Amino acid sequence: MKTQVLLLIICLSALCASKCDAQAFDKGTRIIDVDMAWAEMLHFPVGNTNPYSTTDYGHIKRLIPTLQISVQEEFAVHKYVGVGFIVGLGGNPSALMREVNVTAGIFSNFHFYQYLTDKKSKNIHQDKLDIYIGLMAGSGVAIHPYGANDLFYNHSFYDALACVGPHVGFNYYFKPSIALNGQVGFGMNVVQVGVVVKPGNKKSIR
Repeated sequence: MKTQVLLLIICLSALCASKCDAQAFDKGTRIIDVDMAWAEMLHFPVGNTNPYSTTDYGHIKRLIPTLQISVQEEFAVHKYVGVGFIVGLGGNPSALMREVNVTAGIFSNFHFYQYLTDKKSKNIHQDKLDIYIGLMAGSGVAIHPYGANDLFYNHSFYDALACVGPHVGFNYYFKPSIALNGQVGFGMNVVQVGVVVKPGNKKSIR
């Protein structure tokens, strides 16, 4: 009887330890993120000069705000490091500089909250909360339809897009495989909010 009780205690202790060690991000993690975002990307006109305009606006690069729907996927290549890609579709409905754009980029994140919890060896909800910093670079194309930019042009044109910059964000897992995401930075998306899913995750959150 004493042996059985001892084995039960050992099993419960191991189970508790495995729960305490659970991480929201770990080696082998795969994350899919769908977001609504406010973006500001550099626009570089491509053959857009208007010979009839007194303002040669076509040679000026400009930072234009746009609303985006973005999808990104991240793969853990280390216990604390992930790399991934992002694609987006959005635009600007304003009458002055109306546009529709398609974007794509790459990024890398360092999930430092998981690193800190490992170093402290304490359970501070690392199974639910994931805080990260990262760097993103991207490009794309923006189409400005005819009739939307009569202040400078009397024809449709397009811009090449570019962006690069750091960001900081978090994922909060209210279910084992579903989280809320928030991020701010200077990459493709200046501010984003959305939903994260981890396909194939079977772990339970306490």
